[in-house]
Amino acid sequence: MSQSEWHGLMKSLEGVSAVCFDAFGTLLEIRDRRFAFRPLLEALPDSKRAKFKQRFVRENRELSGWPVALGVPVNKKVLDEVAVRVRAEVSSVRVRPGVPDMLATLRRHDIPIAICSNLASPYAPCLRRLLAGKTDHFVLSCEVGAMKPDAAIYERVETQLGTDRKRVLFVGDSIKADIEGPHAFGFRSTHIDEILG
Repeated sequence: MSQSEWHGLMKSLEGVSAVCFDAFGTLLEIRDRRFAFRPLLEALPDSKRAKFKQRFVRENRELSGWPVALGVPVNKKVLDEVAVRVRAEVSSVRVRPGVPDMLATLRRHDIPIAICSNLASPYAPCLRRLLAGKTDHFVLSCEVGAMKPDAAIYERVETQLGTDRKRVLFVGDSIKADIEGPHAFGFRSTHIDEILG
């Protein structure tokens, strides 16, 4: 970490006993963004499109299972196109510069780390692989059935960390999901740019 990043991290940690990070846009980045689910969204009727938007990051479901779950036929070519896009995005995911040093610093200070992400299930294995051994807990929307900024997902973070919410720092890149939502729940919160610049 640079000297300024080090000071940014240390300042953010005053009075903090655990840290929760958002994943994509915060610790990880997709370098080849394909808007993977767009073909499926475009193939759905309006009523089903709205239901899919509400559900696709809240349910741990294989891509091929969505037509049945939504009760609507979807052309196999559409699902194949989504699968191609998902694979391209997943294969392009990288850990952001500065993140390994930041997480290692927290480890050295024995600060528990959680990851909380609004995530469609095809991306979960990649996230777990890239951050294996660097975090203590994963709270993923597709596995817990709730998404940021719903209080239920922050409650799961608090339970996993076993720390009073007032002493948890939530770090992310989304104002609504990672700053305002956690703050309203009682966490401290800050933008990742305040730490990594």
